[in-house]
Amino acid sequence: MPLSFALGGKGPVDSVPTSKDFEEAVAALYDCGGWVVDYDVTISGCQVDLVARKPVAGIQHSIAVECTLERVTARKFGADFAHLMSIRTQHPQYRLCIVSASGFSRGVKDRADAAC
Repeated sequence: MPLSFALGGKGPVDSVPTSKDFEEAVAALYDCGGWVVDYDVTISGCQVDLVARKPVAGIQHSIAVECTLERVTARKFGADFAHLMSIRTQHPQYRLCIVSASGFSRGVKDRADAAC
């Protein structure tokens, strides 16, 4: 079944989105929450799909976001997480986020639950 979601006020999309479509949809959600979103950002030599920024109580909060259309399995999670952690090593103020249009495997969900 194809994904359906609204993109930039264009109405529902009844076909499988491109990676760019999905990034725009994720960015729109952050935008609704008052975040400023930049696309295709390089941080310390590492490319991320989105960076969302928002000042809260005078402190700038930043989230590095990787967007993927595919299901996040343990292998995919490991690769994306290592990539994001290389950013966090140099910029510990960044929060990290992986967003999937196709969901996460049970093992990845269990790992995330244990970390919270």
